[in-house]
Amino acid sequence: MAFFQILAFTLSMIFTVLFFLYGFNHYYLLLATRHYKKPVLPDNPEFHPKVSIHLPVYNERYVVRRLIDASVAAVAAYGTADASVRVLDDSTDDTKDEIDEIVNEYQKKGIDIAVVRREKRTGYKAGALQAALEISEAEFIAIFDADFVPLEDFLLRTVPYFGEDEKLAIVQSRWGHLNRDFNMLTKAISIGIDVHFLIEQTGRYAANCCQNFNGSGGVIRKRAIQEAGGWQADTLAEDLDLSYRIQSRCGYHVLFLNDLVSPAEIPPTVPSFKRQQARWACGSLRTAKKLLPEVMRNKRLNFKQKLQAFIHL
Repeated sequence: MAFFQILAFTLSMIFTVLFFLYGFNHYYLLLATRHYKKPVLPDNPEFHPKVSIHLPVYNERYVVRRLIDASVAAVAAYGTADASVRVLDDSTDDTKDEIDEIVNEYQKKGIDIAVVRREKRTGYKAGALQAALEISEAEFIAIFDADFVPLEDFLLRTVPYFGEDEKLAIVQSRWGHLNRDFNMLTKAISIGIDVHFLIEQTGRYAANCCQNFNGSGGVIRKRAIQEAGGWQADTLAEDLDLSYRIQSRCGYHVLFLNDLVSPAEIPPTVPSFKRQQARWACGSLRTAKKLLPEVMRNKRLNFKQKLQAFIHL
């Protein structure tokens, strides 16, 4: 009996400490947000590198046209001579036919757009991103999931930052919500996402801590991806995994723009939300198991950055 009492007390103290750290961390990040300074968009017309928008898609026939239309609009605003769209299609349903029809339409209009298909979905999203990366000639890769709608001026408001800093690897935008008011669930989820971006991401950026690419709504320097070992599919959170490898192994950093919003749809049902959260939670735990020991030993990072990484992962 005494053994179980001691065990229960020990576990209680461990969870108390962990919850204290978690709560204190949010308070610290909330205070740090007050020091966030909006980065000034560089005015350098001579810096106009090649950019490719990669769109990983899997059975998304109801939203794929909206996604591609918006991506093409962003390419047109940036300049069709230096921007392209690649649809990374792993679909197994009639989404393929829809994509082929849309892509054919835009190719006839002179847009540099193509479909990248694989025989097997090895590595899922990470595998699709890596396959497209290996054949891409662009210096920078913008990524949007199927439920996003890129803004027309997205590339114009992100790419110029890379010309000012060779060690800038990622420019991440804030996620917006296309269906915030659809039901009570989407309203609640939108609040949680806003907390992540407006407090956690903003606070980490202001406090000069490690940040993460959120998997969509951002631009990544191709060279940084390659130096960090490419997209890897062993964690289910390929975005978080790559982010920390880029920062801890290669010394790059991330820029977060909390005034640039990338609209997206929120899961409207409890089952879809549970699947999303389970994937994110599992991916985060696998990433922590994979990278946390390495991050803790990293001499590039100071104590504050390591503590934030411990809590984050």
